[in-house]
Formats: sequence, C-alpha cells, structure tokens
Amino acid sequence: MGSRNRYEGVNEYAVQIITYRAKRLVGTAGYTPADVEDIEQDLMLDLLERLDKYDAAKAKLTTFIDRIVDHKIANLIAERQAEMRDFRKTSTTLNAPIQTDDDSPTTLLDITGTDDYLERMGFQNKPTQEVHDVQIDLDNALQRLTDEERQLLDLLKQMTLAEAARELGKARTTLAYQLAKIHKAFRAMGLDDSWNS
Repeated sequence: MGSRNRYEGVNEYAVQIITYRAKRLVGTAGYTPADVEDIEQDLMLDLLERLDKYDAAKAKLTTFIDRIVDHKIANLIAERQAEMRDFRKTSTTLNAPIQTDDDSPTTLLDITGTDDYLERMGFQNKPTQEVHDVQIDLDNALQRLTDEERQLLDLLKQMTLAEAARELGKARTTLAYQLAKIHKAFRAMGLDDSWNS
C-alpha cells in the first residue's frame, strides 16, 4: 500500500529519498508498515526545518538532503531504543500463556490485577474490594441519618461549612456541631475517617 502523504512544491529528490528510506526503516527498531507515513512526515518536517541552512558552496543539494535524512533516521532509531521505551524490552503480551504453580492455564492478564494498575497510575490507593466494602458500609450509615443530616453532607460536597450555613440559614457553629455528631455516629458504626477520602 502506497503512502497517502503528498508533498507538492518540495524537491522531487527529497520526496523520493524520504519515501524510500521510510519504507526501509520497517523492521528496524520496532517500526512496522503502519509507521511509514509517520516516519515520512517526521523526516520531511525535519528536512524542511533545516533546508534554509543549505549552503551550495559546501555541498550539492542532494548530499545535504541525504545527510539530513540520515541524521534524522539515526535519531528516530536512538529514541525508539532509549532505555525507558525500548521496544525490545517488551517480550510478551498480556494474553500470552504463562506457567503457574498449579499448572492451570492462565495468562499474564489473569494475574495482573486492576488494583495494581489503578494504584500504580495513582487513581486509587486502596484495593477495589475494600473500596466497595467501605461504600456499602457508608451507604448503610447514610441511610441511618436524618434527612437534615444527609442534606448537610450533600451541601458539603460542593461548598464550605460557612457557605452551607448561609444556604440553610443556620449558624456555622450549629452545623459544625451537627457534623461532629455525624462523624461520631460513623465511628460508632465502624467507619473511621477513611470514608472521607
């Protein structure tokens, strides 16, 4: 399948050498045929940015183009092989079968937990089951509150205690006392301050 990139107004030799070298890069440093158009664009952009530095007294235009393209290709390969994203370090997929102690058929995906992923990405600091358990306990605790106490907690999701006091037409100290009473009730039901995080 040919490239869909079009470079009207660009030196014909540059277009030929870039499309040829981009295709030759497939199979090197993990590049695939799907990467060819992106490689062409990277090479062309780099060349166009440097073309104003061409000096006819130092070299022919074709030599200049060759050097720029070669240099950019070397940089692309070096970037792909940089230690933190080296494509060669990924030797398996999550669907690859792996050997377990009990010889049951399993994949890496089966033993890599969602909790591990969410924790590493910073989305969650507790295991999913614990989060669900706390949510159930919290729902039960909320059902035991009065409508007025639930209204206060709903308001505190979106405003400060002082703003909630103005909204409800009550003194801030009254709401602070009511909130302390809710905290005490939650602790008595076995919920510590973890429900608040």
